[in-house]
Amino acid sequence: MDIVYHKSMWLEPQCKHSVLTLDEFIETNKRIDTMQYRIKEMMENEKKQKEDLIFKVSAASHDLKTPLTVIQGNSELLLYSDLKDEQREYLSDIIVASDKISNYFNLLINYSKTFYDGKLEWQNYSVCEVIETIRQEIFFILKDKSIFKLENKIEKDRVINLNLNYVVRAISNIINNSLEYAKSNDKKIEMKVDYEDEKLIFTIWNNGSLFSQEVIDNCGKLFYRQNKDRNGDKSHYGIGLAFVKRVAELHGGELIISNSNYGAEVILSLGVA
Repeated sequence: MDIVYHKSMWLEPQCKHSVLTLDEFIETNKRIDTMQYRIKEMMENEKKQKEDLIFKVSAASHDLKTPLTVIQGNSELLLYSDLKDEQREYLSDIIVASDKISNYFNLLINYSKTFYDGKLEWQNYSVCEVIETIRQEIFFILKDKSIFKLENKIEKDRVINLNLNYVVRAISNIINNSLEYAKSNDKKIEMKVDYEDEKLIFTIWNNGSLFSQEVIDNCGKLFYRQNKDRNGDKSHYGIGLAFVKRVAELHGGELIISNSNYGAEVILSLGVA
């Protein structure tokens, strides 16, 4: 490119009859084409490897769910047997542990499905219908409905296209985290819904503990867990927010987390035009 620059920019006027060859331009263009092809090939290989990995993870989760169901079922039946206190305590630990593993597998399966589900579940809904479905799901999660406040800032109803199942599950993940991390003695969770630039925007805030900069920087990475969780609980697997981010990407939106008004704030935007 340096050769091309000097040949083109510093050509003397009296050399107008001289022949300027374009060999450098032609060679540069060929190399750019080759580079673009290699980049495209690398991206396709990376995508395929990721899809293969997700498929294997999903298959393994499905396979392990069957023996886990047997363990859970037999453990629950044994609780009705004549057991000593020590045996009952051991059995309770098995049930709790198997429930955690089952939840982990369910999260993995739900996340992996987003890479294979087609557009069959994408339908047109009114915004009011979407908000009401989400509100009902949130009230099902919350034991105390008084801690939750919903503000609908959408002035008129609209018809939008989305995967409602994914969106409801994503919002549920955020609400569950908000409920867990909100101030223990005075929990408050607020959700605002707005529509801007053909995007449906959910802003969910909870009082209490804040996001660290490490969490903000790594938000949505699969299996990411901060070394010290906000509440020290090790029951999180780094899948919940990864699922939320994946849902945002599928809908042409984004996931943003930040600290606001002495609390933690999560913004989920969805392109629904």
